[in-house]
Amino acid sequence: MKSNSDVFLDAYNEIDHDLRVRSGANKYVPYSKLINDSDNKIVRLHSEKLRSYGDLRNAIVHNPKKDNLVIAEPHPEVVEDIEKIKDQLLNPVKVIPKFGIKVKHLNLNDKVYDLLKLIADHDISQFPIFNAEDTEVVEIVNTNTVSRWLSNVQSDQGHLAELDVPIESLLVAIEVKENFRYLSKTSNVYDAYDLFMKNVQSKGYNLDLILITENGKRAESILGVITFQDIIKLVNEIF
Repeated sequence: MKSNSDVFLDAYNEIDHDLRVRSGANKYVPYSKLINDSDNKIVRLHSEKLRSYGDLRNAIVHNPKKDNLVIAEPHPEVVEDIEKIKDQLLNPVKVIPKFGIKVKHLNLNDKVYDLLKLIADHDISQFPIFNAEDTEVVEIVNTNTVSRWLSNVQSDQGHLAELDVPIESLLVAIEVKENFRYLSKTSNVYDAYDLFMKNVQSKGYNLDLILITENGKRAESILGVITFQDIIKLVNEIF
């Protein structure tokens, strides 16, 4: 049975190797520089611990053993933690199958009452709206869009809105146009997290949805969707 120090060093070496492969760094680049220069979400999140684990690795490797025992033997909790970080780094959760779903959608020519029925029947608040040919998404309509549209129509006309009108009529009530992005099915959940965060940082608001397709292209079938709430919940569970 391997000692804690052996298991720790195995995990450390896998992390070190992965960082060098990602960065193209040779064996002479210090481990601490690999950590500091990495833009990987997992490495950034655990950078302080990873630097500490580098110090622990040096203590294990460079200090002499006493009675054939490692002086700096890691605690079981430390071993478990570095193995967890290694698994997150080397085998991150993929957006498919995690968020794979048969996506319910409508197109511009479908009626507003079709949308309201879907909302009522499935308790879903956001829907991709396809073009009339059903070949690609043109917008995301949500319950807030419908509320604004109903309110505007009633105010303008002085009576309740007709629901037997094309969904295209709702587009004027969308608060932020084309507020969605695409990811390929091979992307991981941290790619999705970063996409949401970059939008918040650069524009000050969340994306409505991330749409998952084969190659992250607009004119491809949707294999799944991710909301901001989905990704925050998952990342909190992982960490």
